[in-house]
Amino acid sequence: MARPSARVEVDEQALQRFLDTDAIKLATVVGEKVAARARTTAPVLSGAYRDGIDVQVARDASTGHKTVRVGSSVAYTMVIEARTGNLARALDAAREA
Repeated sequence: MARPSARVEVDEQALQRFLDTDAIKLATVVGEKVAARARTTAPVLSGAYRDGIDVQVARDASTGHKTVRVGSSVAYTMVIEARTGNLARALDAAREA
């Protein structure tokens, strides 16, 4: 018995426009929620880590796709994240909301 087949054509330009607009807008909204939660739960000594938490939208150099990043601008962000998991917990909280 012959298998049914289908041909799918993807409008790559339309898909890219969607990914660069609607999907990024949604990801940015989620990123803002993650950042707000991370600021609320951030450990504070000087306040620099907490105050440096932000959302950035950038185009990936290797793929050309836009990405949304939540992080902190201080040099020791990775140390704080390794010790506390603050950003990871904020992301988990956003997933559950």
